[in-house]
Amino acid sequence: MMFSNPTPISPRVRYFLAVLLLALPIAIQAQQPDHVPDDLRQAVENNAQAPWNRSAAFQQNKGQWDIPADFLLQLPGLDAWIDGSGILYDFHVSAPADDSLRARRTGHRIRMNFVGAHGTITPDEQHRLPGYENYFIGNNPEHWAGHVYRYRELRITDLYDGIDARLLIENRMMRYDLEVAPGADPGHIALSIEGSDRVQVNAAGDLLIATSLGEVRHGRIVAYQEIEG
Repeated sequence: MMFSNPTPISPRVRYFLAVLLLALPIAIQAQQPDHVPDDLRQAVENNAQAPWNRSAAFQQNKGQWDIPADFLLQLPGLDAWIDGSGILYDFHVSAPADDSLRARRTGHRIRMNFVGAHGTITPDEQHRLPGYENYFIGNNPEHWAGHVYRYRELRITDLYDGIDARLLIENRMMRYDLEVAPGADPGHIALSIEGSDRVQVNAAGDLLIATSLGEVRHGRIVAYQEIEG
């Protein structure tokens, strides 16, 4: 999927592309009834009713998790692993196991890459939450991490030349804005999706991504400008 503009932004104009990733429970209704097992369908619906954790935040990965990512955001039914070139979306549900004493977690991972990106994640200190967390996992100090901070917003600087990405939490979902500085060319922005065998755009302009749990809807692009602002 490409976003392009044949003319670079004028020196007085800053251009924004805002995108929302809609949660799996909203989009699963678009699937055929026999596509998702009944127990997983019920688990997805339960995720939609899960209490909202108002302290949800982007959490530093300082080696306490093995996944090669700089930050983790946990929302109901979704773990989002973020680095300077993209986001790994781990959609998951938990259904009762056969013995009904344990939950069986089932998931599907989708990787969204900013093609050719070379950004650096910069936490927004103004949005750092109070306190910190310490992790002492197992007996290997390499998996220990102290003073792990949590943030309400992140910024990926220089994702492309003159283009930053701003990540935040809005309406129980993760949102990212692509900010194009004056003189920069948004035609450099390109996305690729890994982990899905079907990706299509619907009539409303939303990107529909097929997963084993249902269909994920990636909200359409909304563009706006700040002029002399």
